[in-house]
Amino acid sequence: MIARIWRGVVPANVVAEYARYVDETGVVQYRRTPGNRAAEILTRDLGDGTAEILAFTMWDGWADIRRFAGDDVEHIVLYPKDERYLIGQSTLTHYEVSPHGTDPRTVAEAFSRHRFADAYPFLAPDVTWNILGGNILRGRDAVIAACEATLAGLTETTTEYTRFVAVGDASRAVVDSVARYTAPDGDTAVVASCDIYEFQDGALTTITSYYGELPNA
Repeated sequence: MIARIWRGVVPANVVAEYARYVDETGVVQYRRTPGNRAAEILTRDLGDGTAEILAFTMWDGWADIRRFAGDDVEHIVLYPKDERYLIGQSTLTHYEVSPHGTDPRTVAEAFSRHRFADAYPFLAPDVTWNILGGNILRGRDAVIAACEATLAGLTETTTEYTRFVAVGDASRAVVDSVARYTAPDGDTAVVASCDIYEFQDGALTTITSYYGELPNA
């Protein structure tokens, strides 16, 4: 994987406004580009009336970055209103991300706890999610879409894990959990789940999920 980090400096009093603009332009284009695994905007007040803004993105490889930036991967992609905000020249840096730094158990725990965004950077492009009942999702985009739909459905729901056990090694991880979901109207559901995760060269390639609703004791 490749990490691409763009850095700019703007007046501190417009950093929130500019971050929204970057989110509506660059981040949208990042996420629409095949091979993009993650896109985040970070800001920091520098204490001198200016603020730093970073666009942090993760990519499967150089070919995917070229789909976004063009043949010159060092080309800084700017948008029409950028110069209204930026002070001085922005910078761009790329880093090779070692797949051996991936901790499968940590990724599995994030996914099973519905912290999906933490796991997105590790999804293989052809990841498969096998869900009890015969539903099979294929490809990173399909898995992310299902995750986002799940989060949308849980927006006002409180989740409490009464059991959460995770084990794993360099190539696989298993999470056994029991969660109580409480809706705003007080209705509750208790669900037992077992998720099996398989990794190859640091990328999450297969997820197999089993679940069942338990008596609400």
